[in-house]
Amino acid sequence: MKKIISIILLSFLYTFSIAQNEVIKLGILPSTYGDGMPLAEFAEFEKNVIKRLNKIERYKIVRDQASFEDVNIKAENGILKIDKKLLAEKIAVKYLLQIVFGDTDWSSNTTTSPNESIAYGHSATVWMTLNIYDVATGVLENSITLTADTADGLRQKRGIRGSPNPYKNAVSNAQKGLWAKTTRALKSLLPLNLEIIEVVKEEKGKAQAVLINGGNFHGLQPKESIYVYYEKEYIVRGNPTMRFVEVAKLSLEKVNTNTSIAKVRNGQKAIIQALEDGKKLKCILKDRNQYKKGYGF
Repeated sequence: MKKIISIILLSFLYTFSIAQNEVIKLGILPSTYGDGMPLAEFAEFEKNVIKRLNKIERYKIVRDQASFEDVNIKAENGILKIDKKLLAEKIAVKYLLQIVFGDTDWSSNTTTSPNESIAYGHSATVWMTLNIYDVATGVLENSITLTADTADGLRQKRGIRGSPNPYKNAVSNAQKGLWAKTTRALKSLLPLNLEIIEVVKEEKGKAQAVLINGGNFHGLQPKESIYVYYEKEYIVRGNPTMRFVEVAKLSLEKVNTNTSIAKVRNGQKAIIQALEDGKKLKCILKDRNQYKKGYGF
């Protein structure tokens, strides 16, 4: 019996390996820029995004932005259109990434303290969208819109009257917040399909540690927060709909090439019960600071 279980588990791991460990070839389309930040700052942020993308082994950039500069490319209603058919046929990648920067919003106000000293309050909000297009169909496969404000960065909104470049400081802090969200989003440009493979440590009916099918190859890092859920079908007004049911929260402890060991922070009993009930436990990456409570589904 144990031998049969081992064979099934090995087959299970092999299936995951095939699906999860494919190197995805990408082309990077020219970016579009909003208003509110100097072009140099947009370009620097964009450059850092591409650098970080290159560090994730799952992705391989084989066409850069320069190779598309003389090509008329339009994205309308979620469909990518390239006017040179020959180029489209020779792009040699499955997906194209487009980085879209939105307009930067900012505001300011003044406050007066009891001793009548005046202080400024500055805040900026920055936006960025990551669009992934399927080259063969031109269809928008995934779109991730990220936004961050000054409080997401260093959480310093106030500057003293006369301080140098108070607006620039507000934008800089917002950019830091956006960068933190970007590093997580890049891992999920295309579905990771993370799942719990097995419980590797159990005590008194509680899961203490689990094995998941993602690792360094996918950009995962130690201490990263992972949320566990399963899908359940409900009937709403006569129509079936799927709902995510939260199960547990994990923290990655040991990250290998293609798998990771995660400590179960909460939901120890829920994981055991869900697995006994035959549930497929899926995982998503979340910001542990933003989602201290709840799952944000």
